[in-house]
Parts: sequence; structure tokens; C-alpha cells
Amino acid sequence: MYILEYTGEKINDKILRLDLFRLLNKEENHWVFTGGLFRILKHYSIPEHLALSINKKGYIVQFWDSIINQLLYCFFFKNFSIVPNEKDKFEVEHMLDDEHLLYVKFHYQKEAKVYFLDSMHLKKLKKRKI
Repeated sequence: MYILEYTGEKINDKILRLDLFRLLNKEENHWVFTGGLFRILKHYSIPEHLALSINKKGYIVQFWDSIINQLLYCFFFKNFSIVPNEKDKFEVEHMLDDEHLLYVKFHYQKEAKVYFLDSMHLKKLKKRKI
């Protein structure tokens, strides 16, 4: 699926191609998704604390679409940083709440002029002692 932003006058040059996954790799005795939505689901849980793709509790979301909303917000409204030592990779940081920082990494394909979701993960921040 391609996601574009229309500003009312023209289509934004930033185009995101959102795949379910880019690769499926066998590691030891299980399969692992590389890239795409299936890869990022492992970092989220629904309110009953059921993991969305692996057997570990993740960041709790009330609705599935909030994951996509977070992704699109980061892509269209946050500033990209170049990922050091990784060709054509860009990263965005976004504070989800007081305890969680969201990292989203995109791969830019110059020939197609399209960005792909590379990874999206959460980092739990340490609480400061006052």
C-alpha cells in the first residue's frame, strides 16, 4: 500500500510504501518477519495484555489503528535523522508518553523515490529520581 499526503494544492514528495513484511527468514526453529507491519506488531499488546505477534507483553494500545497512526505521524510530521553507517536509512524519535520513546526507521529507495518501513520499536525510559 502506498501512502501519500495531499496538501490541497499538490501531493507531497514524501511517499511511504507500507508492506505487511519485506522478508520472511527462518531463525533456529521459528520464522521472523523483516520489515513491514508484521515486524512491528511484536512491540504492542492489546488491553488484555495479549501480544500481537509474539508471546511477550508490549506497549498497550486500545485500537489496532493507533499503531498505524503513530507510524504516519512520525513519517509525515517529525523530522528525519540520518542513521549513521547505514546507507539510505532515516530514523525518527517520538515521545509516546512519559515512559516510552518510539523509534521508527525508514529505508529510502532512490530509484523509486519511495520510503519503506524498516523498523519500529519502543524504548522504556528510566524514571528519574527527584
